[in-house]
Amino acid sequence: MRCKVRETLIKYNMIRGNTVLVALSGGADSVSLLHLMLSFGDEFGFEVSAAHVNHMLRGEESERDEQFVRALCEKLSVKLYVHREDVAKGAADNCEGIEEYGRKVRYTFFESLTDGVIATAHTLSDNLETVLLHLTRGSALNGLCGIPPVRDRFIRPLIACTREEIEEYCEKNGIDYVTDSTNKCTDYSRNRIRNLVIPELKKINPSLLSAVERCTDSLTADEEYLSQCAKELLERSRDGEMFLSKKIEAAHTSLKRRVLRLMLCERMKAFPQKKHIDLAEKVLSREASAVEVERGVVLKNTGGRMFFDKELRSDWEADVKDVTLLPFGRAVTEKFNDREYIQKINKKDLINYFSYDKVSGELKFRNRRQGDKLRCANSSCTKSMKKLFEERSVPSYLRNDVAVITDNDRIVWVEGIGCDDEFKLTADTECAVRITIIRDGTDND
Repeated sequence: MRCKVRETLIKYNMIRGNTVLVALSGGADSVSLLHLMLSFGDEFGFEVSAAHVNHMLRGEESERDEQFVRALCEKLSVKLYVHREDVAKGAADNCEGIEEYGRKVRYTFFESLTDGVIATAHTLSDNLETVLLHLTRGSALNGLCGIPPVRDRFIRPLIACTREEIEEYCEKNGIDYVTDSTNKCTDYSRNRIRNLVIPELKKINPSLLSAVERCTDSLTADEEYLSQCAKELLERSRDGEMFLSKKIEAAHTSLKRRVLRLMLCERMKAFPQKKHIDLAEKVLSREASAVEVERGVVLKNTGGRMFFDKELRSDWEADVKDVTLLPFGRAVTEKFNDREYIQKINKKDLINYFSYDKVSGELKFRNRRQGDKLRCANSSCTKSMKKLFEERSVPSYLRNDVAVITDNDRIVWVEGIGCDDEFKLTADTECAVRITIIRDGTDND
C-alpha cells in the first residue's frame, strides 16, 4: 500500500510546499495516513502536523477519540491542533444538517491553520460511496466523477486504496486506531449505502471498486474537457462586464449550462445549484427578462447581452390610503360596512379581502421581509413567505414586488395569497376591506 500512496503523491503532484497538515480523526484511515505521510517526509521534503475536530456528538466516545489522538501525536512528536464544537447545536442554530454543518466546521478549521496542503484520509471506498450518494440525488457529470484526488489545497493520498487494504496495513504494522460506533448505524445516508447497498452490488461484481474507479477516471477526463471548452466559450462571449447572449445560446446544451454556471460563480456567494442554472437559462432563452438568482444578485438579458445588476427592488413601505402609490404602480383600497353585501361576497374573491374589525394599529403596504410568516385563511398551519411563494410558483425575481399589508408588526394580507386567518371574513364581520393592485395599467384584484 505504501507504494500505491507514493505513486498517488507523484501522479497528482500533491506535495506543494514544505508542510502537510493531516486531518486526524483517530480512525484507521486517518491514522494510517499520518504514519504514511511521516514516512514520506524526508523523501519529499515536508514537515507533518495534524488537526483534530471534536464534534461532541458521541459523548464519552468523542472524548475518547480526542484523547487517543493527543496521545498518538505526542508519541510520534507531531504538532497537533484541536478544535471542539457542539456541532448538533450549531447545525440547529443555522438550520443545517449535522453532516453538512460538521463538514463546514472541519474544513474551516483546517484552512485556518496553514497555507500549505491539507491531507484528508478519503479512500477508494469513500469514493464509491460518494458516487452512489450523488447518483441517488440526481447529480450531473461533475458529481459522478467522485472525490477528486486534489481540490485546491486539499489532497487525498489514500484515494487509490480500499478500506480493506488500510485495515490490513494497520494490522501488519501494529498501528492502533479507534472505531466510530456510528459507522454501523444506518441513520445516515452514507452509512446506509456503505452497509446495505455496496455489499449487494459486490455480489453482482466482486471487483466493484476497481470498476467504479475506471468509470470515474473516464468521467473525470470528459468533465475536464467540457469544463475547459466552457471556460473558453465564456471568455469569447465576454464583453467587458457583460456577456454576448447569442454566442452562449448557440452552444450545445452541455456547454451552455456550464458557461452559465461559470457566470454565476463569478457573482454568487454560494456555489450555484441546478435551480440557479435553470433560472439563468430562462433569462438566456428570454423566457424571463430578469431573475434574482440569490438575494442581491440579479441576472438580466437586454439588447443581446447578459449582465448582473443590483437587486430588483429594495425594501419599500407606504401608508395604506384609498389610493396608495407603490414602486410598481398603485393600490386601491375600499371599505365596506354593508353586512348584507359582506355576506354575499363570492368565496373566489376572498383572496382580495380582509376584515377591518381585527385591525388594531396603522395599516401599511410593504414588500416581504426576512422571517415573514402567514397562516392562510382556514389553514391549520403557519408557513414562511418563501414556502408560500414556492408553492404558488412565484418567480424569485418577482417576489420583492409582491405587496404585503401589515398592522404594526402583524401581516394582514399578501398579494396573490390572501389574508392571514386572523383577518378572514366571518359571519360576524362588520367592516371589510377590498384591495386592488394596479400594475402597468392592469388590475390585479
